[in-house]
Amino acid sequence: MKKTFNLFVTLFLLAFAVNVGMAQGVPPTYNLTVKNGTLASINTVDDAFEFDVYIENTNGGITNFEFAGSQLFLTFNPAVLTGSPTDTNATTYRIIGSDLPVAMRPRNPSISAATSPTATVLRLAINTFPGAGSGVDLTNNGFPGTKIVRMRLLNKGG
Repeated sequence: MKKTFNLFVTLFLLAFAVNVGMAQGVPPTYNLTVKNGTLASINTVDDAFEFDVYIENTNGGITNFEFAGSQLFLTFNPAVLTGSPTDTNATTYRIIGSDLPVAMRPRNPSISAATSPTATVLRLAINTFPGAGSGVDLTNNGFPGTKIVRMRLLNKGG
């Protein structure tokens, strides 16, 4: 009986060790930051606000860290816009740059009102995910990271 018990415990510990050894371990980590907010003059002085969104790999020595896609929700104060934040005659919002291939960039920016909590939200929709191993390699992208998107909010009213 003792040999059977010892065999069971040994097999259990071996199975546990194999499972832990094959698991990823610590989940991958990253920093997602909004940086480089600047006023720009497109049609009149200071009629636009531009900013970048970066993703930085913070995993240290982890290998094969890939970016596949993102959906971004950014809140802002609609008082910076002339008229209603959903009135595209008064404002425009567009993606003006990225370090990602076109197929992996967020798309279809839109502005809407959130109700809980109350906020004006700029949403960038997600593209179709690439196949396994076809993402953008972020293994060693370092500070500040890879630019997901550069956005422009343009107030046509100046």
